[in-house]
Amino acid sequence: MYTSHFSGSRSLRHGLNLIEMAFMLASIVVLGAFGSMLAGATRGASAEKQSAWNLAVLAVAHNNYAMDWEGRQFSLVDDRLGEANGSLFHFHHMFGCHPAMVLGEDNDGMLWGTWLGNFDCDDEFNNGFSMNFIHNRPFNFESSINHYRAGAFRMINVRGFHKYVDGRVYSPTFYAPDSIDGKNAHEFFDDDVEYMPIPLDYDDDGVPTRPFFAYSTYMMSAAAMFDPGVFRRPSEGGWQDPKDEYAKAYRAPAMHQARFADLKTQMVEKDWLRGSPSRFNEGLSGQYPRLKNHWSYNHGVDASPLSLFFDGSVARINAGKATRHDAKVRQQNKGDGLWSRDTPLGDNGYLGDYAYDDRVSTSHTILTTDGILGRDLINR
Repeated sequence: MYTSHFSGSRSLRHGLNLIEMAFMLASIVVLGAFGSMLAGATRGASAEKQSAWNLAVLAVAHNNYAMDWEGRQFSLVDDRLGEANGSLFHFHHMFGCHPAMVLGEDNDGMLWGTWLGNFDCDDEFNNGFSMNFIHNRPFNFESSINHYRAGAFRMINVRGFHKYVDGRVYSPTFYAPDSIDGKNAHEFFDDDVEYMPIPLDYDDDGVPTRPFFAYSTYMMSAAAMFDPGVFRRPSEGGWQDPKDEYAKAYRAPAMHQARFADLKTQMVEKDWLRGSPSRFNEGLSGQYPRLKNHWSYNHGVDASPLSLFFDGSVARINAGKATRHDAKVRQQNKGDGLWSRDTPLGDNGYLGDYAYDDRVSTSHTILTTDGILGRDLINR
């Protein structure tokens, strides 16, 4: 079974240490705080409450994952990738085959994943395409929208993590009930199979074609998945390309490193699901109904996605408020804002070119300055 951080050794368990005890207590607190919400959800409460409950459950899953990995966050890359300048080619020649991103087995026992290859790897599951590695890296900074919309920050429901939920890619926990992602995955919510490919289209005879993967509604903070030095503030040298001789760039930080745990998001609803100007953003949507995309979480001043913070709390972040807070910090700190504008994504940041209005300017969560050491709001 694929697990991340595979280069490190895991010690035998002889009871709980202080860090593990802290994570266990945090899990109890999170679930206790949402106990009433769970009862409401079972009575058909609002989609927003159900989404908040999902994030609370995911908070516990993150804690449990961290307990198994010395406090570390979920990752799909080997810690040594930075030593290979982020290159799969160099990694294969320096360290051997890099594990692929694995989804899971279908009901026929077939294993699905994005297999890697092309660089003389002889591992039985590394006979695919090197381009699949865009799913393993936390985030891809290439200018192509198809590249930087892919990455481990959106792959929280893969095998490396979903065993901490219920062992299924298409668990309802990974989907807000009012999202296109949830609609796409809904047919498998009651199925015990680990993974099933969803047909994107059908041929003239009605046979399903083109397997399709439904991303989770929730995405991780991409910035927090890198070493904090990648998202340095401008006054300290600015953004550093993780592919540029940065040996520790891809080492996922530990959760306890969050300096502003109540102000730094760990996960966020990736879409503007409530109060958006229309259900879908046609500029981001593909030709097939399953490839429709909502307006993004940062596309309007009224967008208020539910977010999971590193302290385990769940709350809305209003994009207009995040924009104002960033502007205030930039004014006070000679250009050092709450999110990095000097990445290859530029001043408009993550999907900013597709925003609904020009009053909003934020890429909180995805491009947070200082990564896990930074914050996405001044206060809450």
